[in-house]
Amino acid sequence: MHALKDGFSWRAGSGSSSLCYCPWSSLGLKGSIVPNIDIHDFHLKIRDVLSTNGPHTQFLYSHLPHVAANVINNMHIKFNPSVEDASIWNPNRNGVYTTKSGYTWLLSRTNMVKKFTTTFSWSWIWKLKLSEKHKFLFFGWLVTTLSLLSCCPTI
Repeated sequence: MHALKDGFSWRAGSGSSSLCYCPWSSLGLKGSIVPNIDIHDFHLKIRDVLSTNGPHTQFLYSHLPHVAANVINNMHIKFNPSVEDASIWNPNRNGVYTTKSGYTWLLSRTNMVKKFTTTFSWSWIWKLKLSEKHKFLFFGWLVTTLSLLSCCPTI
């Protein structure tokens, strides 16, 4: 799961997500870049700050690092009240994560593609009549087992 987090991004909708605890910018969670969040900022939603005119950070009580303030002040987001904010899966056009797209994306980010595609086809896993969750678990088990066998052939 940790390796897949880079494939997800935040999509603006109504802007009703928490300003402090939603990964709505390239900075990640505001709560992780600011050592102390002022109590007045806890209730703020993203639209409360980013739909203002002028520097967006002028309404915040928390002190932001200069780099973070610049990123926030230069953001321009159009909100759509009829859609909720969401975390979307970038490799799929529809933004929905599937086990197969996660597998393909992970392979494209590593050198495993050359190693496995020339000697073995994994496509049969995705054709099994199992839930996506079970396919992913089975795939993980196979990868772990094969990697153990390749580094410790006596097992």
